[in-house]
Amino acid sequence: MSLPTLHTTSRFSTTARTVPGFFFLFALLLGGQLLQAQTTWDGSDSNDWFTAANWSAGVPDAADDVTIPVPGSVSFNPTIGAAGALAKSVHVQTS
Repeated sequence: MSLPTLHTTSRFSTTARTVPGFFFLFALLLGGQLLQAQTTWDGSDSNDWFTAANWSAGVPDAADDVTIPVPGSVSFNPTIGAAGALAKSVHVQTS
């Protein structure tokens, strides 16, 4: 004679699997907001927008939030001399 197999499900075991998944998803979404691409003009090389050395994180693209410091506070202020300059947003600081 064989013993019957007991199958149980508990609310705790379902919750135990769901809660970490929820926190992972939450962290992923929050992390995406916190890790937005951004770069700041430092104007250390020239006034050319397209020169990577003038930026804290390289030349911006359509996904980057750009910060331009107070005009005159860096060696060179940015100049866009050709088509193709991109940025998600541009914030020009004031004094």
